Amino acid sequence: MSKETYELSSQLGGLVSGVDITELFLILTVTGFLALLYATYYNKYGYGLNHVPGPWLGSFSNIYRFLRVAKGTAHLQDINLHRKYGSVVRLAPNVVSIGDPKAIQKIYGITANLPKSGFYPVNYTYSHGKLVPGIFATTDEGLHRKMKRPIANLYSMSSVLAYETLVEDTVRVMIDQLDKRFASTGQPCDLSSWLQFYAFDVISAATFSSRVGFIDNGEDVGGVMEGIWSRFKYFATIGQMPWLDKFWDKSPLINTLFPAKSSPIAAFAMNLTGKRLEELSASENNEKGATKKSDFLSKFLEIKAKHKDLPDWYLTSWTISNMLAGSDTTAINLRAIFYYLLRHPHSLQRVLDEIKEAEAENRLSEIITYNESKTLKYLDACIKESGRLHPSIGLPLERVVPPGGMEINGHRLPGGTIIGINAWTCQRDYNVFGEDADEWKPERWLVDDARANEMSRAILLFGSGHRSCIGKHISLIEIYKIVPQLLREFEFKFVHPDRPWTTIGFWAVRQTDMDVWLQRRTKL
Repeated sequence: MSKETYELSSQLGGLVSGVDITELFLILTVTGFLALLYATYYNKYGYGLNHVPGPWLGSFSNIYRFLRVAKGTAHLQDINLHRKYGSVVRLAPNVVSIGDPKAIQKIYGITANLPKSGFYPVNYTYSHGKLVPGIFATTDEGLHRKMKRPIANLYSMSSVLAYETLVEDTVRVMIDQLDKRFASTGQPCDLSSWLQFYAFDVISAATFSSRVGFIDNGEDVGGVMEGIWSRFKYFATIGQMPWLDKFWDKSPLINTLFPAKSSPIAAFAMNLTGKRLEELSASENNEKGATKKSDFLSKFLEIKAKHKDLPDWYLTSWTISNMLAGSDTTAINLRAIFYYLLRHPHSLQRVLDEIKEAEAENRLSEIITYNESKTLKYLDACIKESGRLHPSIGLPLERVVPPGGMEINGHRLPGGTIIGINAWTCQRDYNVFGEDADEWKPERWLVDDARANEMSRAILLFGSGHRSCIGKHISLIEIYKIVPQLLREFEFKFVHPDRPWTTIGFWAVRQTDMDVWLQRRTKL
C-alpha cells in the first residue's frame, strides 16, 4: 500500500469512527423522513389535482386505492364516494373517478382517443413463457388496430348468429345434466357454478367446435375457472400500483428462478389450436381435405393464412380473448338475471306468462332462438335491468388524459391524469335513472324509444367506443338463449330464501351462494 493510499484510508477510518452510531442512525432517519415528506407533499400537490374532492388518504398515496380494491368491495365504495363527493372524485394522487354518464362519450367515444393506462398490461398473459398482449389489454392503439382489424367482422351480430346451432347443442346438454343431477334426484344445485359451466362450454364450442366439458363433468375442468379468478385478483389489486408487477409477475429474475407457466385458459386454447393444426397437417400429407369446421378457430386460421405477415402469437391472443370475452363476464350477467328474478316473484311470473303466451301463439321453437327471445319484451327489460344493477366489471375503465389536459364537469384535469368511469356508479345515476336507481324495476325499460335510448347511453356493461368488449354479441346470444329456455324447463327455488347472495369484486364482481332446488315443469 502506498503512503498516499494509507493516509487516505486512515482519514476515512477516522471520519467513520468519529461519527457516533446514534448520530448516523439519526441522520438516516431524518433523511428518510424528509424524503417521505417530500413524496407525500408531491403526491398531494404535484399532480395539479388538489382542487378535486375525494377521500383524504387517497390524495397522499396509491396505497389507499390498493387496499380498497384488495377488500373486494371497490364497486360498492365507488357508489358511496360519488354520492358523497360528487361526479368527479380523486381516488389517488394521479387518479380521478368520474361518475357522470354524460362523460362516457368524452372519455370512451370513438373520437376521444384516450389511451388505456398502465393498469392493463398487468393482465398480459403468458404463452410458452412469453408475454402475449391481448386485444383487451394492450395500451398500444396501433397494435390494437392491427390485432382487431382482421377479425372485427367475425364479431358482428349477423356473423355470430351463424354459431347459434353450436350454442343450441350446449343448451340441450345443460338441460339434460340439470335434469339428471338435480331435478330427478332432489339434490340442490349450485346455480352460480352451473351458469359459468354453461358460459365456458358455449364459447369453447363456438371457438373450437369442442366443449371444455364443464357441463358434462359437472366441475371446473383443469382449474380453468379458478385460474381466471386468481388472475382477476392479481390484475385488480396489483394494477392499482402497476410498478409492483415488474417486481413479481413480469420480473426477469422471478421468471428465471420460477419459469412462467401458461395460464389454464391459455394452455387450453393452445392445446386445441395445436390439435387443429396437427389435423390440418395430417390431412395435407394424406392428400385428403380436412373436415371443414364452422367455428372461430377456422376463421382465425383462414385469416392467418391470408395475412402471412401477422405474427403467430396473434392466433394465440385471438383464441384466448375469445374464451375470456364470452365466459366469466357472461356468467356474472346470467347469475344476476336469475337472482333478481327469483328474488322478485312478480317479475318472474310476468316473464313466465310472456313465455306461455308466445308458446300459445307458436312463436317459440323447441330450443328458443335468439331472435325469438328478443321478442319477449318484459324478459328483455329484466335482462337489461339485471345488467344495470349488477354489471360484471367493478372497477373504473382507466384512460389517460392527453397532454393538453381536459375539463370534466368544471374540473380541469392535467395531461397524464388517469381517469375512468365505473359502471357501478354511472348505471345507478339518479339524474338518469331516477331516485329509485338502486331498486329493481324492469318496467323502467318499457318506455318510449327516446327515454330508453337515454338510459342505454348511461350503460357501460360492455364498455364503450372502439375499445368496447369485442365479444358482446356472443355474450348476448348466450344470455338470451339460455334464460327463457331454463325458465321454461324448470321451476327454481332458493335453498336458503332468507339469505342474500355473496358478491366480491376483483375486476369482475363475482357472485356465490346461489344454491337452488330444481323441479321439472310440466307446464307454465
